[in-house]
Amino acid sequence: MREVQTNLHFYAAVIALAGCGNVGQSPATSCSLCGTYNDLSGVASTSEGSLSALQGWVVAAFERDTGIARVETINNTSGKFKFKHLRTDQNQTLALLSPNYRIQAVLSIPAPESKAIRQWVKFKSPQIPKLINAGNIIQLESLDGIEVQNFSVPAQLQNLDLPTGVSKLGLTRPSQLTSQYMQNIQGRVSGGLGLLGSTAKSSSSDYNNNGVIKWLDPYDAEKDSTKLDLFAADESNGKQLFTQGVKYFSVQVTKTADENTKENLTQLTFTTQVLEGTEITPTVQMRGAEAVLGKSLVSLLDDGTGTRTYQTQIKLTSTATISAFDVIFLELKFGSDAKAWIMDFPWTFPLDLSALPASSDATAKSAWDSGNLIVTNPFSAKSSSDPLNSFFWNVRVYSDTTLIWTSQYKLFDASKTTANATISAPKSIFNFNNGTTYKYVVTLQSDDQIPGHPAYVIQSQRFTITAP
Repeated sequence: MREVQTNLHFYAAVIALAGCGNVGQSPATSCSLCGTYNDLSGVASTSEGSLSALQGWVVAAFERDTGIARVETINNTSGKFKFKHLRTDQNQTLALLSPNYRIQAVLSIPAPESKAIRQWVKFKSPQIPKLINAGNIIQLESLDGIEVQNFSVPAQLQNLDLPTGVSKLGLTRPSQLTSQYMQNIQGRVSGGLGLLGSTAKSSSSDYNNNGVIKWLDPYDAEKDSTKLDLFAADESNGKQLFTQGVKYFSVQVTKTADENTKENLTQLTFTTQVLEGTEITPTVQMRGAEAVLGKSLVSLLDDGTGTRTYQTQIKLTSTATISAFDVIFLELKFGSDAKAWIMDFPWTFPLDLSALPASSDATAKSAWDSGNLIVTNPFSAKSSSDPLNSFFWNVRVYSDTTLIWTSQYKLFDASKTTANATISAPKSIFNFNNGTTYKYVVTLQSDDQIPGHPAYVIQSQRFTITAP
């Protein structure tokens, strides 16, 4: 087994039980939790030098090749934080999140080549250089104990330090760079620090090569633009499919209206499947902003199917807000609180909750045509850039509470008012002689990368109709 620090016997035991063999042996090919683990300490400040201003903020380290994260809170006025049991033999990058778990800054290290930055490092010291929150980027006060990896992404033309992708984060704070910082870091990147160079010239964890890793970038293109099938053995490792710890992790936002009270209900459903190679059964929980979860941690429960699938659903309060680029983490916790070993898996929300229509905003739009029920999509797009343009919609018809017919899904496109605005329910499903009363529901659904796990579902109220 790879090097394991002598003060981590408990964690070595956990790793060994996960399939690595006994301590000192080489890891088996199926070992998903092996590695060199160390505790790393650091301090974060603003570019003005304030340590207290970041109190309550979150620092996250992300493994380049697995998506596994370690998440710690800056929890005192000294700006200090400590990663426990970070896997230091993996390439890592860093991000800063505000107390509501919204991405605020990503790591940026000027590269020797013009108009490029590097973000992936290996930590070679238990002390991380001071993190400086300079607008939308994290600067390192020095490169002491840091091994910079040769994965470059382009920088914005007007600022050699700013990755092109951070402009999508919806942030307004400009980067506050100093000529001294540029001089110190630029000179040392090309100096004799023994920095690792890789033959790889691109980062597979940033498909669109914009400086925001795929696990934090809902708009990452290329492989993530194709739906991934959970049951395909040769499927590429997409953003929410993992090779270690869990097989997948999904978050679904559902907006419905109570049929009787008409109350708008917004719920989050969390689903994951723990990999078979993870022998020790972990505690499975969600970590994120208390304004969303209602508390700092929410537990997921085994669904009882014997597939190691865990799920839970929470109801959001009426005052809860979710913005694009807000992050929430699935957390696997091994062992007791005093000696817990943790793996985190990120999920980034791609849309503002307020940008989506409420379920009660839909108004019944239907008519009879030669005995067929013609339903017009009751949801309206506000503009050509409305997020609904990336949704699909369908119609379901009920007799009392029994579902009797479901239409195929059609793409919702506000620019097409005729071709995709209506769905026809055939007359063969209705009882024309008795004037039977039915109900129908219209559902909008995002086409997420994992089939059967849409990211957003917006369901109208049940509208009553009577067959002619």
